[in-house]
Amino acid sequence: MPTVNSVAARKFGFLHLGVNFEGVDIEAYRPAVEKVLNKAQDWLRYAPNWWLIYTSRSLEVWQKELVEVPGMKEKSWVICEVNITNRTGWMYKSEWEWINKER
Repeated sequence: MPTVNSVAARKFGFLHLGVNFEGVDIEAYRPAVEKVLNKAQDWLRYAPNWWLIYTSRSLEVWQKELVEVPGMKEKSWVICEVNITNRTGWMYKSEWEWINKER
């Protein structure tokens, strides 16, 4: 029987991850964060410290994995659901294409 956090029990959706890298070299942390994000179906970094994630995994699963990235326990960060259907803004064409692509 699927658990609440299993792929079978959850619909795919978008999450936002924001990390405050203030006072540290972003390049020292970003590869480890993105290694965790590779467990998503898809993700996009659209700013130095902001990501959109397309996943069926729960926020709780992401939190448990992200907190294990060295240094993340000392950083300020948030991960939350995003309603991507109601949007506006100014982004690069490639970023809009990522958001709009059929999944």
